[in-house]
Amino acid sequence: MKALVICTSFSKSILSICDSKGTLVSVEMEPNHRHSENYFSHLEGLLGEESLKEIELIVCGVGPGSFTGIRVGASIAKAFSYALKIPLVGVNSLKSFIPEVSEASGGFMNLLDANSPGLFVLSAFFDNKKACVWEKAHLVSFDDFLQIMKKEKKVFFSFEAEKLKRKFLKHGQDFSLLVKSVEADPYFLYLEGVKSFVDKDFSTDGRLELEYLRASQAEIELNSK
Repeated sequence: MKALVICTSFSKSILSICDSKGTLVSVEMEPNHRHSENYFSHLEGLLGEESLKEIELIVCGVGPGSFTGIRVGASIAKAFSYALKIPLVGVNSLKSFIPEVSEASGGFMNLLDANSPGLFVLSAFFDNKKACVWEKAHLVSFDDFLQIMKKEKKVFFSFEAEKLKRKFLKHGQDFSLLVKSVEADPYFLYLEGVKSFVDKDFSTDGRLELEYLRASQAEIELNSK
C-alpha cells in the first residue's frame, strides 16, 4: 500500500511517500517555511515523482507538538483526503521513532519539548513477539519528569534533544547523556497508519482528531478571565 505521510508537528516538517518496502521519497522543511502554500508547492513536486493515482492512504501526524504546525499539516491532509476520496489516518507524531529491540529491551520513551514548563512523553515496550506496544502520550511537568528519569530503566529518545539539554541545565541537572537524539522517521508513521487502516480506523470525510495534549495560549487566557 502506497501512502502520503505528512508530519508537521516538530521543528522540521516531513512530507513523504512510503510503501511496504520503506520511504520512497521525502522532503524536509525548516520551521521558517511552515506555511500552507509552501507545503502545497512541495507536495506538487513530491507527487510529480509518484503518480497521485497510486496513493491509497494519507497518514497525518496529529501531534503533540507545534500548534501551528499540527493545524497546517492536518488542513492539507484533510483537503487531499476529502477532495480525492483517499482514506485518512491520524497517528500520534511521537510514534515516528522506534529503536531496535536490542537497544531498548526494557522499554523506551520518546520525548518532545512542549515549549512550556513541561514535556510531551510517549512510553512503549516490546512484547514477547518483539512488537512495539505504545502507551498513552501525555504532558508531564519537568520536575515530575526528572523523577521519572531517576526511577525508570527505559531508554530515552528526543526529537529536539538540544532544547531538552538546555532545560536540564536550567534545572541544575545534566541528564543530557541519558537522552539520545533521533530524527523523526515517516516510515514508522506509515506502519502505524497501515495498522489503523487494516483495523478500519480511518475517515473518508476529512475527519481528523488532533492531539494537542494541552490548551492553547488563547484558551488559557480565556479560562483565566
